[in-house]
Amino acid sequence: MTVTLEEANERMREVVRERLAANEYHNETHPSSQTFFDLCDTMKAMHARKSRDYGSETDPLANIRNGAEFVGIEPWRAAMVRLSDKVTRLQTYCRTGRLEHEGVGDTLLDLASYSLLALLLHEETRVDA
Repeated sequence: MTVTLEEANERMREVVRERLAANEYHNETHPSSQTFFDLCDTMKAMHARKSRDYGSETDPLANIRNGAEFVGIEPWRAAMVRLSDKVTRLQTYCRTGRLEHEGVGDTLLDLASYSLLALLLHEETRVDA
């Protein structure tokens, strides 16, 4: 049986469609992962807002660097101090079941953000060393 080029192309398209349909589930993002990605987007927007409030025109992390310089430590360590403040806040929540000025969600987002900032600043230190 002779197969024309058109028939072969159509069969190939059919096979590709079947494989794409079979892999459709694997291309979907699990709801938990999507929530994680959404929280990363929230943290990104928060960082942009806070950088405008706390940073300078030339350095979004000026507040952390200035604080580090003020007490004579590396900027990544200054971020760790702020990270520690957030952990202490969460310890208060665990002990009392309440927080007065900032919710648990905001505190956890700040904690995640300070972790990334500490990593970023630590990597800068390693590159400059």
